[in-house]
Amino acid sequence: MKHSAGKLPSASARGIIYSAVHFAVEVVSFYIVYSRFASSGSWFSAAFFYDALAFLPQGFFGMLTDRFTRLPIGSAGMGLAVISLFIPNDAAALTVLAVGNAMVHTEGAQMTLRGTGGKLAPSGLFVGGGSFGVVTGMSLASFGGAYSPAFFAVLAAGLCALAALIAVDLRLRSDPCVKDGSFSAEGFSFDNRKLPLIPVVVFAFLTVCVRAYAGYAIPLSWNRSVWQSVLLFSAMGLGKMAGGAAADRYGVKTVSALSLAGALPFMLIGDSLMSVSLIGVFLFSMTMTCSLGVLVSRMPSSPGFAFGITTIGLFTGTAAGVLFKFDGLLKNMAAVTAATVATLILFAVSSEDGSR
Repeated sequence: MKHSAGKLPSASARGIIYSAVHFAVEVVSFYIVYSRFASSGSWFSAAFFYDALAFLPQGFFGMLTDRFTRLPIGSAGMGLAVISLFIPNDAAALTVLAVGNAMVHTEGAQMTLRGTGGKLAPSGLFVGGGSFGVVTGMSLASFGGAYSPAFFAVLAAGLCALAALIAVDLRLRSDPCVKDGSFSAEGFSFDNRKLPLIPVVVFAFLTVCVRAYAGYAIPLSWNRSVWQSVLLFSAMGLGKMAGGAAADRYGVKTVSALSLAGALPFMLIGDSLMSVSLIGVFLFSMTMTCSLGVLVSRMPSSPGFAFGITTIGLFTGTAAGVLFKFDGLLKNMAAVTAATVATLILFAVSSEDGSR
């Protein structure tokens, strides 16, 4: 769908913009989480609380923006994230930050799914940008606390993202395509049309849960330094970006099958081999956008809520990985294998390649 000149940026431009915004909000988020809690005894509870408050409400915010498309929720959320940098109370800062993060994610999902003509590449750019922000925020947190050079670098990233969101939100509120209701998420055809709505949604949700669990359990004993973490998160981010583009070209069913089957041996034998493991992580990460493609195909009038379902699944699977982590390499490898095979089956049942 084309937009009027001077109004909303193109779908590709929005993918790039919201990838940068996602990067910035994760820089702020993980700078705060790591600088304030990483060395404290409350690290686990703080991280769990943050994840719950950042991921679980996105279904609600998604429904809200599905109903009120022009709501400037991204600007409001980024504003909260920036404000949280100056809140002295750690619990209050974490709460404000998590809510702001959820709001930014919700707008990013909406704006990279609507008006794309059924293409997942913009959403792949959006979700991939966050991985680079996570490792950047973690790294900056080790270089100083409040009002250090690292702090001002994080603040600058947040303010730049806020300015970009305000500019896009202003255009969003005035674009005639949004006003007449034609700024939709129609055109996606990645779901199995032979199945009713509920099984498709449940299966797609489970692909996210099981995939998140497998991702948490991947053996990574080689990851012991900052630069290795940078490479790890870069492989994740690039994989997510590539997954969206590949799904547009070859279809969700094909991409999920090839990437998961291809990733498994690299993940299993790469525990102490970084270069081998990174290949597996890259391939495995390609499926991130695929689950969203299945959901939005079946729920084109509710792209925000569809994205919220994936974030709830992400939290559920990660929490399961924390609570049911296996000790020992062999048990961990068995868990990753079982979870990957289960994800493969769920994708095979719930998805289709569609007309590419």
